[in-house]
Amino acid sequence: LGSAYEQIKDRIVLRLGQDPHQWPPLLQYFRHCRNAAFHSNQFDVRAHKGHPSIDPSAPPVWRNSVMPDDATMNEKRLIGDWLDVGDVPILLGDVDELLNRSGKSP
Repeated sequence: LGSAYEQIKDRIVLRLGQDPHQWPPLLQYFRHCRNAAFHSNQFDVRAHKGHPSIDPSAPPVWRNSVMPDDATMNEKRLIGDWLDVGDVPILLGDVDELLNRSGKSP
């Protein structure tokens, strides 16, 4: 999951800009999952420059899964608490579909 994100990140940034808070909610969700994947399968969600990483008024969303705020997500396990192993290919497929449908294919 983390490696998949890294493979397309530069191309996402070229098309959508540097600020992930401005990306579609699905891509924000994907980014937080990438971070958890690379931090021992655990979310480590922290405020950055005084702003929450997860904006509760516009949270990262994938299907019916919503990341509500930093405190709720912090220290949850990506696989086990948040996602099941079988969710990973579905999430990646949804990311691919979003990028292709919007004409922003990486």
